[in-house]
Amino acid sequence: MFGYIRIFKPELKMGEYDRYKGIYCTLCRRIGQQYGRITRFSLSYDFTFLALLKMALADDCAGFEKGRCVYNPLKKCLNCQQTDAVDDAAACAVLLLCGKLEDNLHDERGLRRLSARLGLRRLCRARKKAAARLPGEAEAIARYLSAQQAVEAEPHSSLDRAAEPTAELMQTLSAGLGATEAQRRVLARLGYCLGRFIYLADAADDYWDDAATDGYNPWLIAHGMPPKGARPDRKTRGVVGASEEVRSHVKAALNMNVAEAIAAYRLLEIRRFDGIMSNILERGLPAVIRELINGKEAGCR
Repeated sequence: MFGYIRIFKPELKMGEYDRYKGIYCTLCRRIGQQYGRITRFSLSYDFTFLALLKMALADDCAGFEKGRCVYNPLKKCLNCQQTDAVDDAAACAVLLLCGKLEDNLHDERGLRRLSARLGLRRLCRARKKAAARLPGEAEAIARYLSAQQAVEAEPHSSLDRAAEPTAELMQTLSAGLGATEAQRRVLARLGYCLGRFIYLADAADDYWDDAATDGYNPWLIAHGMPPKGARPDRKTRGVVGASEEVRSHVKAALNMNVAEAIAAYRLLEIRRFDGIMSNILERGLPAVIRELINGKEAGCR
């Protein structure tokens, strides 16, 4: 996805960091093994979170074993022994990668469009394999991409309307992790709030780039284009340097979704990894907000 659902490393215990990194590394390894090396471009913190969440809810866990990084054999890491949750996350990652390439084929021109076409050809078999493993999730991702294209074709879509496709996708993916109807309802709410957070954070991250290229961005629709030459630096990301109105709105909207996600999470019976999950929701997401509002250095505090 977008990589905004991540840990806050300064406040994570060393053992918890090793296990989180072990899940991330296992996801990277399993994606490459099952779908080919090129699919490792789909690796993100968001899918690591989905794998972690499913393992946290499971009745048992086979644990970890020591291993080596597939990219750097000199580097030690942990590998998950039980990979069902990781394999499901890997399949979702591949399906979304193919979907985004399809979206690029629809929206882009020139070399980017050609790259998307070539990428889809190379990933044809991987996509079929992933869809066979998770047919329901494959349909949900197809609906998400279609709905997102429809939203972006609207000249004056609201923030809520713009964020709805990503929220519904994460709602579906998260609910699928539940074992009971009650658990699925809570997970659906958690996923919905995180989906909104992901979309609105990504739109805020692209604020200045979209302003420069006249690209679609719900924050620009809500507040209008910034004055020409207002960008503080061409490398600036997030809404750093934007008007106080924009920055306050971004902060309030993202904080609201984080608060609701935490409230839903606390209704779940977490069997393991609660320290990592709580760190992500209570420390990692606020750090992302600080980074988007005040710059990268602020996210570290």
